Amino acid sequence: MISEETTRSLHMIEGPIGLLLNLLALYLIATKSKNMGGKYPHLLFAFCSCNLALIVIDMLTLPANLVSGQTYLLFAHRTVLGDRQLTYWLLLAYCCTFAQILVLLMFQFMYRYSIVDRNSFFGKQKVPRVVCLCVGLSVLVCTLWTLDVHIFNNAVTAEPSVYMALSSAFSQTFGKDLVNFAATGNNFSPSQNPHYLRTYLVTIFLVVILGCTWNIIILAGYKIYRLLSQNVMASKTTKRLQKELFHALVIQLLIPLFCSYIPLGCIFSSAMLDLPIDISFACILVLIDPILEPIAIIYLIKCYRRAIIGWIRKTKEEPVATISNTSQSGPISTTKRHTKNNETNPLTN
Repeated sequence: MISEETTRSLHMIEGPIGLLLNLLALYLIATKSKNMGGKYPHLLFAFCSCNLALIVIDMLTLPANLVSGQTYLLFAHRTVLGDRQLTYWLLLAYCCTFAQILVLLMFQFMYRYSIVDRNSFFGKQKVPRVVCLCVGLSVLVCTLWTLDVHIFNNAVTAEPSVYMALSSAFSQTFGKDLVNFAATGNNFSPSQNPHYLRTYLVTIFLVVILGCTWNIIILAGYKIYRLLSQNVMASKTTKRLQKELFHALVIQLLIPLFCSYIPLGCIFSSAMLDLPIDISFACILVLIDPILEPIAIIYLIKCYRRAIIGWIRKTKEEPVATISNTSQSGPISTTKRHTKNNETNPLTN
């Protein structure tokens, strides 16, 4: 089992690394996407911006998970500006942003499908209508997810028995009082939580939102793969570009699947089913996700990868070029001065 101190130390290291990598990805998307064309760079930019927002909130609050028996707790190690209520709303924003990342991935799959198959429903729609649909769906998921997590927390504050269970688990693990920390969570035990059915319904509703998103992604991904396997593209260059972007998109999807959603599924399953699972490893995987996402985008999309390679080569060649120019300009300037002196000095004639 990994200690809480080690997990927190890794957490504090992960933040700055993820911040720099996502800023680099945003810069490349903004400046090196000319050859990509279309609106896809806008979706990539929105995805990395959402990832960046998640990292910033993460660095401000240092969120952590706790499971004890059938008790689940999400809390903030740091209290922002000494305001526990502000920190709580940042925790809600953290949960909402986490959900938005998957929604933005879904939009990317839908966009790629509309590009590959112009006869599809989305391929036939005009851009303003598609933008309104995406924004509306994003706001809907954001609102439902935030309200759901907030209701989740209301059960904690409204039921003394649930709060006592959470406080006891928190005190045993960290030796501190939960009342001093911004937190959300719940208890799935029927004996400790008189409204445990509501708790399960709220959790199931969150799972349904994720399930619908994943089903759309899988369906769109399957159709994209099938169309790319056929010779339906206008040219080999276009087909090669679409395959490159599709492969990058698949990796973008697999990273949060294995680093975020499966570990968090294990955490919730541990609390709901009272399973003795060590969640420390799952917590560390969640921290790696914001680092791997921009690396996958930069490495797998050729125009961004070439930009990085070009910068590295330019950095290596600059000192050599400087030395070469200095060695060449020295003798030439000396020769010119010597020749000029020979022409003007009468003693040499």
